[in-house]
Amino acid sequence: MTVAKYYTASGRCIQRLDYGGKRNAQGKAIAVSDSLLRTFETIGGRPVIEGRGIQPDIQVETPFMSTLMERLLSDFEVFDFATKVASSLDSSDVSDPVSYGLSDDTWSDFQTHLEQAGFEYSTQSMVVLDDLAEVLEIEQYDEVAADAMKALTSSIEPNLERDLNLFEDEIKQAIEEEVVLRYHLAAGMVERSLAEDPTVLRAQQAFGDELTSIIGERRLTETEQEGPKK
Repeated sequence: MTVAKYYTASGRCIQRLDYGGKRNAQGKAIAVSDSLLRTFETIGGRPVIEGRGIQPDIQVETPFMSTLMERLLSDFEVFDFATKVASSLDSSDVSDPVSYGLSDDTWSDFQTHLEQAGFEYSTQSMVVLDDLAEVLEIEQYDEVAADAMKALTSSIEPNLERDLNLFEDEIKQAIEEEVVLRYHLAAGMVERSLAEDPTVLRAQQAFGDELTSIIGERRLTETEQEGPKK
């Protein structure tokens, strides 16, 4: 429950919804009208509008996650395999949370682990393909497009060996993080993520001229400009 509004140090309210004002038919708060919003300026003179949250100056694209990765996580296959791997190691094998990596043999064992577990998955591409097949049948293009649909199905239907190779980097990273967690707990996970997280890496790149161009040089207050009183 929201019991207060959120303000920045400059007095800019970042709350988008007016909880103390009118409500819609469902009783939910309505966004503050644009005509009532004030515009503030940062130290560097960049205009920012209240009531619209805090928007980042530099956009960082959300890392892609494959459907296979989503399924491996939701079925706890990454968790189970990482537990198995961690139990075969000792602390000297994972002494550094940042540099630890799966061996090629261990990575190969992951496919065997999935096959023995009877792991199965589908993809959104196959869902769309099934919908296309229905439309083709309704419009009576199914015979005309039969060969093309067969070739397309063969290309995108789930293939564990192919997809593990295709998405190897993101899957290995997830398994490695789980193994690190077993030996270094949350602190180790955070330390490792600092070397991999795209937002952190982009922030490091921004230091210097780029950051100065965004926030601007700090302006002196009138008191500072006048200097110390004699």
